[in-house]
Amino acid sequence: MSDTINASPTSRVDGADELADETQHDGYFDRVRKRKRSLRKGTHSCWACKRRKEKCSFDNSDVCTGCLRRGTRCVSQQFADDDEQATSVSTPSATATAMATATASRLQRIEDMVVQLTYQIQNLSQTQSNPLQTPATSWSPSPAPRATLSQTTPPVSTAHSSSPVAANELIASTVGLARIPKLQMLSQTLHGLLPCHQDIQLLRKATARHPVLSTLHITMSYATLRRDGIQPTDGVLREPPLVTSEPVLIAKYMLQVAVFLQEMQPAMYPELRFLVEPAVALTERCANTAMSLVTRQDELLGCIESLECVVLESVYQCNSGRLRLSWMAVQRAMLLARTMGLHLTKNSNPRRETLRSLDSSSTRIELPNIWFRIVHYDLQLSRMLGLPPGAADVTSNILSPYDMAVETPEGYLEKAYRHVMVLALAQRSSGATPPDVQATQALDQELQRAANSVPCQWWLPPNLAESSKSALDLFWDMRRLLVQMLHHDLRNQLYVPYMLAKDEADRQRCEMARIACVNSSREVLSRFILLRHFNWTASSCRIANFLGLMAAITLVLAHLGGSRRLHPPNQDEISFQVDSLLSHQALSDRAMIEQALETMRRVSHSSEDALCAQSADVLHRLLDIEASGNFHIAEDSAYVSVEAQPDDQTATSTSISAPGKGDRIFIPYFGDMRIMRPNNNKAAHEISATTVYDAGAGAEAGCSQTHDAVDLVDPLLLDLRDEDWMSQNIDMTFLDAFLEGTT
Repeated sequence: MSDTINASPTSRVDGADELADETQHDGYFDRVRKRKRSLRKGTHSCWACKRRKEKCSFDNSDVCTGCLRRGTRCVSQQFADDDEQATSVSTPSATATAMATATASRLQRIEDMVVQLTYQIQNLSQTQSNPLQTPATSWSPSPAPRATLSQTTPPVSTAHSSSPVAANELIASTVGLARIPKLQMLSQTLHGLLPCHQDIQLLRKATARHPVLSTLHITMSYATLRRDGIQPTDGVLREPPLVTSEPVLIAKYMLQVAVFLQEMQPAMYPELRFLVEPAVALTERCANTAMSLVTRQDELLGCIESLECVVLESVYQCNSGRLRLSWMAVQRAMLLARTMGLHLTKNSNPRRETLRSLDSSSTRIELPNIWFRIVHYDLQLSRMLGLPPGAADVTSNILSPYDMAVETPEGYLEKAYRHVMVLALAQRSSGATPPDVQATQALDQELQRAANSVPCQWWLPPNLAESSKSALDLFWDMRRLLVQMLHHDLRNQLYVPYMLAKDEADRQRCEMARIACVNSSREVLSRFILLRHFNWTASSCRIANFLGLMAAITLVLAHLGGSRRLHPPNQDEISFQVDSLLSHQALSDRAMIEQALETMRRVSHSSEDALCAQSADVLHRLLDIEASGNFHIAEDSAYVSVEAQPDDQTATSTSISAPGKGDRIFIPYFGDMRIMRPNNNKAAHEISATTVYDAGAGAEAGCSQTHDAVDLVDPLLLDLRDEDWMSQNIDMTFLDAFLEGTT
């Protein structure tokens, strides 16, 4: 074998001449002429494309693009098809047997030459250019029985190599390798890291039984899905791409596998127990491979499928609880979409018609909807994390009235919420604390107009247990539930600054904001509990976990911030009435928070999710504070007020607690706050809170604390100060200062 591989070019030329002479002496071309058939005028397709009913096209080659992609023989219909003749003849004659033997011998010699060329091309590409190195990661991929050209080239003496189809497949692979060796090697690397065949077939059967439609709205609008319905292939895992496919297509397939596994509930998909590779390990391996080798390599991005890959990366990071990484991915998706001109209208974007798509079967893609979804994700993550949005320049046109025949309630409301989020983020960036009252009222009225536009029955919480019998019904009910949670969360965030503000001049507005926040928090919490009683998978609808946690914290702060406990002698009539109203509802609110806490613990136990466990422990700690606060005298109670960060502290802000000044902390969801304690003389603790603002990435919060004598802070909260933003979902360091004044 080594002698054959190291054959000189002269020997190959001589072998080729000898082969040509032999074919001429054997009357090869005479037999070809006799086998020609008469065709109709205009017939140019080959036998393989005709059998598959595909379009047959040639790109300056003797082999059509379809056969080159499939690695099959490209035989014109002018000649008889050997495959059909082989199946139609039951007893071959002696002459036919001799011809077959001679043909096999000649093909054997051709394959020997192809093998030699293959090895020389690989050696040449490795010496002239640096080989593609796979970045080191923390996972160890399990060996997959995948055949690659460089690793499993069949010996020339095997019976498999005598097949004409095998020869054409090898020739096609060699041509692709010679044209773009690096991309071909990358495709082989990605293809070798795909899940094993058994796992792929198991997932395909599971998704065919109950499709996973959670990401269908990324590429298709709600109106189109409602009008056309879903196709049989929607939400179903397809067969993996070929090893000769573009790296982007293989990476997209791997990200789809990862997101599908995140959304699949073990109770609904019992097949997950029989995976060869555990579902969690398979999810991380597929996602990490696709992200490190493709989606974060800018030179590979530029087609529509690459944009889908980056969006899927953002979805995967969000479902994993890494909201900051999800925000970073959606920023890259927005930049890539802008280079494609998706932010422009169809008439003003001449590039939209020339955008390249690698997968001709992906016909259900609406580019305007992809841009809308990217902007929506960006705004939602930015307001949650307190980071600057990448879509600050998005035009916010006034919505037309809701038309049930044209738009769905979910689509119409999401457009209205995008407008509200753009204005709310612009209002927050102005630095006014609390925000402008008239602007807040205008946003609240817009939320009310949008809510009143859809039928009132739409606002009822859906019955997920009943809708789970149909994948399509479950998709629509899940989207309705999440949009309802987003509506109440937006209204909650509009009024949180007023609820936390200690404005003695306008106590009425502060108390009305408390009522608004309490009502909105209850709506979010009730739907969170409904969702998690049906779906115990922590990685599915991860954004709902965040909304539920923030609603629970807001509800606790609303009860802790009662002015009756703060200033009883100076309490006005409105504050007294609001406190009296909330005190009657305190027990039911506490029961709801405890139910949400138990739900988080159950989700964390079933999914072994540390983030849900941390959220549950934080709620448990806050409930202890709220319970103990009911028995404290007024001097020992804590209240919360909001203070704007000075302009000279935009880069780094340091605040040390002092009597009467409190502790300044930055909360991504709530804003820049100060925790005030009327009695600062008890068990003094030094607190040093540092807020760091990075102009390039947004605001991040860090906290370092030193304590005199005994440290009364819960050890859990010390763990929550970890600034490893790759494993931290939200910044909870604001609870440290709050706990300092109440324990």
